[in-house]
Amino acid sequence: MESSLKYLTHFGLRYNPFPVAPDSKNFFFSQTITQTVSELIHGVEARKGFLILLGEVGLGKTTIGKKILAMLEKRNIKTSWVFNTRCEERQLLKDIIADFGLEPCSENSGELFRQLNQFLLAQAQEGRNCALIIDDAQNLDTESLEMIRILSSLESDHEKLLQILLIGQPELLKKLDSPELRQLKSRIVIQKQALPLSRDELRDYIIFRLTSAGSCGSITLRRSALNYIHRVTKGNFRKVNILMDRCLYAGYVLGVQQIDSKVVRMAWKDLNPSGCGKIRRKLLALAAGALVLAGVGMIHLAERDTVSVAQGVGDLKAGLRTDSVPEPVVQFMKDYGATELAGEFYSALKANSLEVFSQEMYKTTGLELISLKELPAHVKDRYGVLCHPYGPEGSSTYFLFWKPPIRFSRFYYGYKGKEVERLQELLAQLDYYCHKVDGLVGRNLMKAVVAFQEEMGLEVTGFPDSNTLFLLSNLSEVLKGAGSVQEKTTG
Repeated sequence: MESSLKYLTHFGLRYNPFPVAPDSKNFFFSQTITQTVSELIHGVEARKGFLILLGEVGLGKTTIGKKILAMLEKRNIKTSWVFNTRCEERQLLKDIIADFGLEPCSENSGELFRQLNQFLLAQAQEGRNCALIIDDAQNLDTESLEMIRILSSLESDHEKLLQILLIGQPELLKKLDSPELRQLKSRIVIQKQALPLSRDELRDYIIFRLTSAGSCGSITLRRSALNYIHRVTKGNFRKVNILMDRCLYAGYVLGVQQIDSKVVRMAWKDLNPSGCGKIRRKLLALAAGALVLAGVGMIHLAERDTVSVAQGVGDLKAGLRTDSVPEPVVQFMKDYGATELAGEFYSALKANSLEVFSQEMYKTTGLELISLKELPAHVKDRYGVLCHPYGPEGSSTYFLFWKPPIRFSRFYYGYKGKEVERLQELLAQLDYYCHKVDGLVGRNLMKAVVAFQEEMGLEVTGFPDSNTLFLLSNLSEVLKGAGSVQEKTTG
């Protein structure tokens, strides 16, 4: 098991029983959910045409939808699942066609519509039913919803060709109440509601998830803990999963197998966005230590070792002789085998043009310049650091060089790459990212980067810059080392 999931081994679990991502494989059937799924499946099989599943955020609508999708496919029903609903109607139509396994034939909406209709007719002639499930349907614009109405009208002599299930938040119904969409609303045959867990359902859900993940009754849940969880989550699946995952981590930190109200309260406070929680503070304390302003092995650049900005700009172009550079700077560059670049670095430092120097340094040596306003103890002990008093109100800046294993030139929603996958792994090891490692930049990954930057006192940009990647990688290495020592000690 990955080091980021070691806390699960404490409880003998094979995988995380409380993921944030939808898990239709280990699906929990409460009485309410069973009734909802059964009615919606019946609606599709009976070719009712138009169905809706509504629910607030975090109530498991997507999970229910994916379970229905899997069950329909087992019943030999041809399906199309669409989740990208922030697009214009032609793109939506192309996505539907593509998910039915076809290559969209044109960019023309009329031709695309005819292609889909021919496909549905061919399926009907073979005795096959077809279903379209659209998630996050509240994001569909009026034109797309009108297209959905037209699709729901497709039929053979005696039955609907396409069964449509819209899954969305309550705002979807408000959209359908508009005058221009009243025809679509009138076609709704079955409308179901995703509901939060009752207290008894919550107990059954937690036990089910733990058992599915490998617990053989070793994890006990006190009634007081159950009451606390239900009170703060209101039975919202997503909130329950997030809190229960943190409860398991709290139990690991405390070295207990029982989840009581103390563990839940600790986990809940740790999830409070107002500040760093006890669990994470304890984790970071193992590696980061206290912030230091001076220490053995740190090189200090005194205030008297300064030149004017104008002189610095000129020297950056011409270069300074090594013997005119302050000794601390020469020694700092020597530690990294770059004594000959000491003059250029010192000129760039004084001219406040370190970005240009850093780029050239990386091209030449593969080393990247890191600058930090706060210096964790584990960094001071592992790197040669130059402490420079440059900065507002006399604050110090700490410089060092590092050879990065990954770098980012692009980082935006939907971008995919190996470097993104590595970033997700690093954030997961430090418990900032608890989602699927898929190499895809999404909202959860961006939020994790921001959370890490905030907690480490970095400039919060949401972009994994060199300083962010440096602290992230080094803290991960230190925690790995701490884990190895602990294993040897307790083994």
